Amino acid sequence: MRASAAQARIGMPSEDAEGRLRDFLEVSSDWFWETDAELRFTYFSEGLEPSTGLSRENLLGKTRRELIGDPQSFEFRRHLADLEAHRPFRDFTYQTDTAFGRRWFRISGKPVYGADGVFLGYRGVGSDVTAELEATRRAEELRARFVEAMESVPASILLCDAEDRIVHFNSVTRSFFPHALAFLVPGARFEDLMRAQAESGFVPVARGRTEEWVRERMEAHRNPQGAITRL
Repeated sequence: MRASAAQARIGMPSEDAEGRLRDFLEVSSDWFWETDAELRFTYFSEGLEPSTGLSRENLLGKTRRELIGDPQSFEFRRHLADLEAHRPFRDFTYQTDTAFGRRWFRISGKPVYGADGVFLGYRGVGSDVTAELEATRRAEELRARFVEAMESVPASILLCDAEDRIVHFNSVTRSFFPHALAFLVPGARFEDLMRAQAESGFVPVARGRTEEWVRERMEAHRNPQGAITRL
């Protein structure tokens, strides 16, 4: 009888399994760290220094509280409380000074216990997320400028995605749909908005021919030939 692929993996030599785990860990984070029961750092992987510019020798033997001083933010105080209570934590993000300037780091960790249930310390991973957060900040700034520009236009502007679902609209657009505002929301189908508009009686040419008008309006929407002055 031939062994299945799953059975073959189960029977792999331990060094192969350890190698796979090491590879997975290396691509999921920039460095690994460990502390003892007193929350003092006892280990940093080699990835720390090239990622952060921080020297392992200067960090070993110190606690995170000693490294940051008196924490000012609520998030950092809560993180330190998690450590002191031996709680696991995930994706704690903070900013600190390094040889490369001010950088943002994201760390996760879990408490380690001995066979007798005694707390031994923490093991965790860390990553430099400065580029990621900077990209997010720039995207948010661009979005804010875009929204501001849309609001400055004294005409209705409504944007839809490839599936004709509403993505964004300016405040002037609300005045065009006074009786269909429940359908003027991000994620709603543009066709449903048009149908609600027709059924509201707000569009004289749609009275008595709702579905026909909706088809005409959707055709004009998908194949615009010019400005639409009235809905």
